[in-house]
Amino acid sequence: MARCYFDSNGKFDLWENDLGNPEMPDSLTEIPDDTALWRLSYDYETATLIVKYPTMTDSEAEAQLDIDIQAEHNAFMATLEAAAG
Repeated sequence: MARCYFDSNGKFDLWENDLGNPEMPDSLTEIPDDTALWRLSYDYETATLIVKYPTMTDSEAEAQLDIDIQAEHNAFMATLEAAAG
């Protein structure tokens, strides 16, 4: 497993051995080698690594993300249409 730091928003910041200063030094965490970085976030309240769509492979998670984005877009458009008329 690799180790990295997360920023104050819980998103990837730096790899453990990267040059530079991590925004949140206490966030150094082991992450799975087989999970895309976009799926990972860090919860500071519980000090735990969160994996978006934890039971899915990266390709399944990417497909599900596309579905979720489209559903959010459709819901937003429905709200706009309802407000307009």
